[in-house]
Amino acid sequence: MKRILKIFLIGTFVLVAALVVNILVGILGISTWYDFIINVEQNGFFSAIEKEALPSIVFLIFIYPLILGVVAVWSQKLMSRIIE
Repeated sequence: MKRILKIFLIGTFVLVAALVVNILVGILGISTWYDFIINVEQNGFFSAIEKEALPSIVFLIFIYPLILGVVAVWSQKLMSRIIE
């Protein structure tokens, strides 16, 4: 049961982090995955990539997964200390 609780809480941390990051990058004018998927649906994959600005591509491919990965590792360490 403790393992399930840890997994749930880690997932919750990652979800909240994703929501916060999506809000912040939206304010900065950087595309989120949601924006990119809509662009792909409307214009096709390669056209969508061509239309995206470099900061959005760098964010989507490198920065976003890195942030969520760091949150997952951090929350796993936190949960290991709190729930033994």
